[in-house]
Amino acid sequence: MVGREIKEMYPPKAVRIGKEIFRIENISSDKVQNVSFALLGGIDLGASESNVF
Repeated sequence: MVGREIKEMYPPKAVRIGKEIFRIENISSDKVQNVSFALLGGIDLGASESNVF
């Protein structure tokens, strides 16, 4: 929108990825089925819930 790429504002960071520290497997609800993920050290995790009808 302003004539420059977003990578100019947010340059990539060097990240050291560590060992697996948390794992979820096959979580299901009325909205999602069989969701799995693993959290590795050094990685930021964000999650939210949307109650849009």
